[in-house]
Amino acid sequence: MPVEQTAFGKLSDGRTVPAFVITNADGYRVKLSAYGAAVVSVEVPDAKGAVADVVLGFDDVSGYEADPHYIGMTVGRVANRIGGSCFTLDGTRFSLPANEGETHLHGGPGGFHRKFWNAEVVDEQSVRMFLESPDGDQGYPGTLSVEVLFTWTNGNELKLEYRAAADRPTVCDLTNHTYFNLAGTGSTLDHRLSIKSCERLLIDERFVPTGETEPVDGSVYDFRIARPIREYTEGQQGGHGEYYVLHAPGTFAPAAEVTDPGSGRFMQCFTDQSCLVFYEGYFVGGEGKGGQLYRPHSGFCLETQNHANAVNIGTFPSARLEPGGEYRHTCVYRFGADGLDV
Repeated sequence: MPVEQTAFGKLSDGRTVPAFVITNADGYRVKLSAYGAAVVSVEVPDAKGAVADVVLGFDDVSGYEADPHYIGMTVGRVANRIGGSCFTLDGTRFSLPANEGETHLHGGPGGFHRKFWNAEVVDEQSVRMFLESPDGDQGYPGTLSVEVLFTWTNGNELKLEYRAAADRPTVCDLTNHTYFNLAGTGSTLDHRLSIKSCERLLIDERFVPTGETEPVDGSVYDFRIARPIREYTEGQQGGHGEYYVLHAPGTFAPAAEVTDPGSGRFMQCFTDQSCLVFYEGYFVGGEGKGGQLYRPHSGFCLETQNHANAVNIGTFPSARLEPGGEYRHTCVYRFGADGLDV
């Protein structure tokens, strides 16, 4: 079925934003917004065949423009936290706008989540979104040409392929900040999560990775065997997310799986990145799609990326991007349901 392009409302400056609906062979749909290169909805069946939208979002673009939680959005130039809102590249110190206390978060207040991306339909299953971030944008050096190819397959896989190129040395680390709820509504605390990681990045009092790692064995952070999310949240200081070390960069492999026992829906996450950020949605709130009232733990995030704060830590995989080089990052979210062949 051809991709459907629809009007998704207007921004505060009067610009009309398009949305794109991709429908696969079984009739299941994904909706995308050109504002923020955002995932708006993912409709998939449960074990009995009942279809629900399993991501948080808003009815039109005004909700995304006002949202402080990055719901569904593509973030960059550098995902997650940069300590001290600065980094040094080739001897030059670059200062970035702080938007979480003294910390630079998710590319800054005017990051890629606040951009109106160009968009084009590639084929019946794919939409490409792209932009050019000028030299000095949010303090970063170099002009960066960025694209995200969104593909919704007949196997109920949402595939995100990121590409970027620069005209001078810079840094780049992109991710997507979709909040998932495999039940469709309510709390995700009873969702069962497993993460293929033996260690996590340690963080300071501002939730910025320090460069040290710690084994998760036997701790509250250990999700190598699936267990309910609530076992992590009970007694924890929420709101910052956990940084899990995955495989070597460039190796495409499973990263995590989440199951909702009530519906039978599951989601598997695959990536070629070195780090997975699990955020339990502690600060989520406000009114979302269809008048739903979002509360803490209404959704969770699985953000695939490079090690956070790598721009300041030489022992982490490098976030540096050279002219003539290409940033590449693939993430796949595969949906299914126990007892249902999808």
